[in-house]
Amino acid sequence: MPHVERLGAPRPGSVDAEFETLLASSPASVAATARAIRSAVEDAIPAAIQKVDLPDRLLAFGTGTALRDMLFAIIPHTAHVNLQLADGADLPAPDGLIEGTGKRIRHVKIRSVEAAGSPAVRAVIDAQIAHRRRYPMDAVASVSWGAGRIDLFWRDEGGALTHRAFVDGSWAAPESLGGTLTSPPVATAWAVDQLQVFAVFPDGHLWNRYWDGATWHDWESLGGELDATARPGASSWSADRIDVFARGRNGRIWHRWWDGSRWVEWEQLS
Repeated sequence: MPHVERLGAPRPGSVDAEFETLLASSPASVAATARAIRSAVEDAIPAAIQKVDLPDRLLAFGTGTALRDMLFAIIPHTAHVNLQLADGADLPAPDGLIEGTGKRIRHVKIRSVEAAGSPAVRAVIDAQIAHRRRYPMDAVASVSWGAGRIDLFWRDEGGALTHRAFVDGSWAAPESLGGTLTSPPVATAWAVDQLQVFAVFPDGHLWNRYWDGATWHDWESLGGELDATARPGASSWSADRIDVFARGRNGRIWHRWWDGSRWVEWEQLS
């Protein structure tokens, strides 16, 4: 959900309305702090999916709806707000701002609107986002185009694409396919010995490379205005047909496909 200026009453049933329901029993200062934290997270990752959990009294932010996709949660308390960090145990905390003893999840206690907008809190937010980009939960893509063949793809620490193939009963040496990936890769096979791999780059475009049975072709942009951190999807249901899906910067799902002779322009599906 991109960060937008909110005017008037929240639309019934919207995340805004549910968030206000969540805050209804909180003191005014706590509610204001929670709103400020929400704005700070939205500004840092504007295309994040937001979901209110009223029974657990929290607003979650993530790159998807599964628990593994969560990055942050905002949890109001009586006199402060916890900003929960999904990978808090792995994040640097030189000033002791990050608290908790969980094996993975930790939190920051924020007690005012001013603190919510402080450089220290923004640094923690940025660290959580950077950590998930470097160590994404769904970073490995795999595909097989025939018996005894598996191709794996993942990002290295610099964001370049790495490929490794299982051939004739053993793993070949990894090879770098370059690029600057901000999303995890996804791959599909559309014929025997024909592979296509896709990822979003910092420009928000979907880029792809393909293997024609003899060589890897250079990276090519398929355009788009996409969420740079969200993993795209790809599938092939027949020879010379490829469908790709990606989340746009507007939070909607977009679709583009190869019809055997050309890439058809993007269409919005949701």
